[in-house]
Amino acid sequence: MPDDPKECREHAKRWAVASATTNPVLKQNLIQTEALVRVRVLVDQIRLSRRATQHAIERSRESLAETSAALVAIKDAHAAALRRKVQRRIYVLKPKRQNASAAKPASEQRH
Repeated sequence: MPDDPKECREHAKRWAVASATTNPVLKQNLIQTEALVRVRVLVDQIRLSRRATQHAIERSRESLAETSAALVAIKDAHAAALRRKVQRRIYVLKPKRQNASAAKPASEQRH
C-alpha cells in the first residue's frame, strides 16, 4: 500500500476495477500498471537515497579535510612550543661566558 493518501486511493481504485472485471486482458493490464507504479516509486526512492548518500560522503570528506588541517596546525604549534622549551633549558644549562678581563689571572690584569 502506498503511503501517500492520493496514491492509496488510486491503488484501491485499480484493484477494485481489476477484481470486478471479468476480462482477463484488462485485469492483467491493471495489475501490470500497479507493478509499474510501484517500480517507479522504488526507483525514485533509490535515486533520492543515492543523492543523500553522495551528499553525506561529501560532508564526511570535508570534515576529514578540516580535521586533518587542524591536526597539522596543532602538531606544528606543539613542535614550536617544544623547541622553545628546549632552547630555554639549553640557555639555563649553558655555562656563563666570562668577559676577557675576568678570565685573565690577577697578575696579568695589572700590567
